[in-house]
Amino acid sequence: MDDLSLLSDSILYFTAHTYAFLPHINDPLRQGQFFGGRMVYPNLVNMHSKRYDMYVDIVFEKLYAFWNRIGTAINFFLPNQLPNFKVNFPAMVDNIPSQFHNNKGYMWLKDFKENKFKEFNSYRKSIVHDVTTGIDFAHEHLSAGDERETLQRMMDTKHSYPNLFKEHMILMKDGLLNLNILLKEMDATYFSHIQ
Repeated sequence: MDDLSLLSDSILYFTAHTYAFLPHINDPLRQGQFFGGRMVYPNLVNMHSKRYDMYVDIVFEKLYAFWNRIGTAINFFLPNQLPNFKVNFPAMVDNIPSQFHNNKGYMWLKDFKENKFKEFNSYRKSIVHDVTTGIDFAHEHLSAGDERETLQRMMDTKHSYPNLFKEHMILMKDGLLNLNILLKEMDATYFSHIQ
């Protein structure tokens, strides 16, 4: 559980950095200029953008680690624990015995796993397994060329990360509360005979 506390602190700290750097990141739309008879939008990456992208990537990784520690906590309460290398949040939610499927905590965790977790994890998978946020933006920028609407969508996405992380910090709190509800019932079922 110490890990959950440390990860929560890290997520808060690195999210604060994203908010601090956000107003200073470069924006190709604000740097547009006429060149060769048309408007071009250069991606003049500054230090603030590099740091912002780095912290965005870190928060996605820390969020994933947080939810995997929730999975580890669930595993501790199962009578037939999985080996550590098989423990992750989605697998552990799926591994909760059916007798607990009416538990309010379980229902919240399952809904989260199937919706908000899946959404954020698609970003995380891309960052960890494919390409970092900054490089992905650079590649998309090159593909977008002078398409203002595409560039605006890209910047809207880039600007949305700090608020997404703030939303996930609230979900982390809700997740801990619902984990507690679930684990209390699992404890009463499996371990009440232990003094």
